[in-house]
Amino acid sequence: MELKQFVPSEVCLACDVCCRFSEADSVWSPLLTDTDICKIPKQLINKNNKLRLVPYNDVYLCPCFNPVNNKCGIYNNRPLDCMLYPFLLAKRNNKIFLSFDLKCPFLQKKQGSPEFKDHVKYLVEFLGQDELKELIKRNPQIIGDYQEDVVFLQEIALK
Repeated sequence: MELKQFVPSEVCLACDVCCRFSEADSVWSPLLTDTDICKIPKQLINKNNKLRLVPYNDVYLCPCFNPVNNKCGIYNNRPLDCMLYPFLLAKRNNKIFLSFDLKCPFLQKKQGSPEFKDHVKYLVEFLGQDELKELIKRNPQIIGDYQEDVVFLQEIALK
C-alpha cells in the first residue's frame, strides 16, 4: 500500500515532534493493525498491541525511531497510523473522522492552503477504497480517541 506523504522528508527529518512521547503509555503511540503486528518484531509490541515505547532522556521514543538521524528503522514497513501521520483516524460521537495533529509544525503553517485541501481530498479517497475500509472495519483499534491537539476534518464512512 503506497501513500503519498504531505510533509516533505527534509522537513520531517529536521523536526523533533513525532515519534517522541511524554508518557510510556501515550495515547499518541502508533496504533497497529493485525497486518502491522505480523510485520513488526514481537518484542517491539506491548500488551495493548501498540508499539512499546522506550525511555530516552526525558521522553519516550518509538522503538523503531533513531534519534541520532531522525529516521525510522522500519520506514518501508511502518504501520498505517505512521503512514498517515500527521493525519489521523479519530473517533467523535461514534463516527470516524480524518483528522490531523496540531502539534505538527508543517501542518500548522499549511492548514487551509490549496495543497492541504488537495491532500485531504486525496486521503479521503485513499481511505474510501474498499480494501482500506475493510482494513479499518477489521481493526477498529486504529481509530484513536484523541481529545486534544486534533482538528477533525471529514467523516470517513465505512459502508
